[in-house]
Amino acid sequence: MNSQVFSLKIIIMGFSGVGKSSVALNYTHNIILTEFNQAHGDEFKKTIQINDHTILLEIYDTSEDEFVALRNQYIKQGDGFVLIYSITSKESFEEIKGIYEEIYRVKHKDKNEPIPIIIVGNKCDLENEREVTKEEGMNYADSINCPFIECSAKTKENINQIFEIITRNILEQKYQREEEEIWTIKKPKREKGCCVV
Repeated sequence: MNSQVFSLKIIIMGFSGVGKSSVALNYTHNIILTEFNQAHGDEFKKTIQINDHTILLEIYDTSEDEFVALRNQYIKQGDGFVLIYSITSKESFEEIKGIYEEIYRVKHKDKNEPIPIIIVGNKCDLENEREVTKEEGMNYADSINCPFIECSAKTKENINQIFEIITRNILEQKYQREEEEIWTIKKPKREKGCCVV
C-alpha cells in the first residue's frame, strides 16, 4: 500500500513572551532559544511519519502585533491550533480563552463542531514561579473538550508530544469528516428502491 502524504497547517497562538517561537524551533530544528536569541521567522516545516502516512507539518508562529486581517487569515487556513500560555503568567492563561473563542468566530463554527486544538502550558521547568496550576489548565481544556499538556521549551519536555497529539487529532477529524461525506453521498443510493417495514 502506498504511503499517503498530507500537508497540514498548524497555527501556534498565545500571549507575547510565552515561548511560541521556542516551542516551534525546538520541535522543528532542535534549537533552544535563549532570551538573547531572536526568532528565526514565523513559518517552520517538518516531515513526520504517523502509521503509514507521511505528514508535512507547516507550523506558523503568530504574533500579537499582526494585523487582524492577517491573523484571521492564519485562523481560516489552519488545520489545527496550538494555544500556548506560560504557567508563570495568569494573564497569558486568560488570553488563550479569548483566542479559543476567536478561532470559532473566524471559522464560523458552532461549539459542537470540533476544531483540532491543544492547550499547552509552557515553562513547566519554572515550577517555583508557577501562577497557573496544572489542574487549572486541565480543567479548562476539559471544559472545551481539548487535549492538554505542559511542556518546557528549555528542557524539551513534552515538545514532540504536542505536535504528535495535534497531528493525530487533525487526522482523526479529517477521516471522520471524509467518512461522513462518503455516507452522505452513498446513503440516497442505498435507500433507492428500498422499503423498510
